[in-house]
Amino acid sequence: MGSHLQPEPLLRHIYGLYRSGDLSGFPAIVSPDCEWVFPGNPEILPWAGTYRGLGIFDFAAKIAGSIAYEHFEDHTYLPSGDSVVVVLRERCRVLSTGKVFHNDIAAVATVRAGLLVRYVEYSDTGAMERAFAK
Repeated sequence: MGSHLQPEPLLRHIYGLYRSGDLSGFPAIVSPDCEWVFPGNPEILPWAGTYRGLGIFDFAAKIAGSIAYEHFEDHTYLPSGDSVVVVLRERCRVLSTGKVFHNDIAAVATVRAGLLVRYVEYSDTGAMERAFAK
């Protein structure tokens, strides 16, 4: 990937890597001090919290150990300057309970010099938390 991608193409690439399960390209496109913010109660949602830089690998491992994606779609991109809002839809099965949740997400990503520097996700944490309830 080029080092000066604009926010929308960079996020499309990031979601493509995420969908494929191959995050090996992340070091080239994520700032070492990138801030990743995922809402929720970490006592219920294992991945909830704030991660720094390549801490996103910890997030991905927690996701993989907790849920299985049945659907993941990044369907709307709204770029504005060095940021882009992405609207996503996902359907996931919680591995520990077998329950399914549907989630509409808005994420705000900020890119500088072709690197992701901040990613904040806004999710339906209530639906996720209910799916984790035993």
